Amino acid sequence: MGALERGHARFVGPKTVECNGKTYTAPHILIACGGAPLVPDIPGKEFAVTSDDFFNSLEALPKKAAVVGAGYIAVELAQVLAGMGVDTTIIIRHEDVLRRMDVSLQAGLKAALQHSGVKIQTNTSVRAINKADDGSFTLDGGDAGPLPGFDYVLYAVGRGPLSKSLNLEVTGVETDGRGRVPSNEFEETNVKGIYSLGDINGKIELTPVAIKAGRTLADRVFGGAENAERTSREGKMDYINVPTVVFSHPPVATVGYSEREAAEKFENVRVYEASFVGMYYAPLEPEDKVRTLMKIIVSGDDERVRGIHMMGNACDEMMQGFGVAVKMGATKRDIDSVVAIHPTSAEELVTMRTSRPAKL
Repeated sequence: MGALERGHARFVGPKTVECNGKTYTAPHILIACGGAPLVPDIPGKEFAVTSDDFFNSLEALPKKAAVVGAGYIAVELAQVLAGMGVDTTIIIRHEDVLRRMDVSLQAGLKAALQHSGVKIQTNTSVRAINKADDGSFTLDGGDAGPLPGFDYVLYAVGRGPLSKSLNLEVTGVETDGRGRVPSNEFEETNVKGIYSLGDINGKIELTPVAIKAGRTLADRVFGGAENAERTSREGKMDYINVPTVVFSHPPVATVGYSEREAAEKFENVRVYEASFVGMYYAPLEPEDKVRTLMKIIVSGDDERVRGIHMMGNACDEMMQGFGVAVKMGATKRDIDSVVAIHPTSAEELVTMRTSRPAKL
């Protein structure tokens, strides 16, 4: 019979967990405690806030905000702040945001950020946060120089695993240099009967991935392999071709390999792409129209679809269905065989006819 215990748990033995003064033993123990926002150890780090603070304790809008980071959360919150009228600057270490995504999405999102009023400070590593007598903050941007006048500094540079307080030493469970708990394809750690999934194992740090992995593990361990295979392949989480969305404005959606990744891994890689203004923006003035980007990456003589990347209105909704197609091994011919739904932006994905060689 299951029970819920709210508290901070830690191991006190190889297969024993203590929480709120009670001890629990079990043949199967899952470590899925996730991670927490990181703030680097720099002078003035106590002046920085994180996404947790943004959602839980921000009671008044700042006048001028700095968002440090280039990932999902940094991009999303920068646009939220700018959309509410805050003078917002996103500060990134390199030239582009979302550097693990396809280059077309990076360029498109950079333009969308600027269109929404977000200033972009590139090639800047913040070395310190200094508080002035008037209460404002100046960021030491190193070679980029000082960045003054902020009254809100939000860090969104990633998350760190919450494993230090678990007392894993008594279990023999191994961790990596960052404190993550590695697990194999079946989410098993190096200790039999102890599992790890979600942000804590560092595979793909997305909430739906953790949910899917957790359900698959539970089905396999407690429902049998046959039950698990109904919702997964071989009774294990498949981390290949995971669709994901950045809820920017407009949203970004992606599944599979980027153009560069595909060119490095496969032979005869070609790219189908389109850029257009969707009908959603038709009544607007030219300066208010946002371009939609769509890209299909294929390889081989059969043109197996290796990646689909989109930025535009409603592409987050489109991607769930196209993610199924990519997961099933669709070819470009399969995509082309579908009748277009007109007038929609999605019809562009099934009507692309010209391609170019992929670029490294």
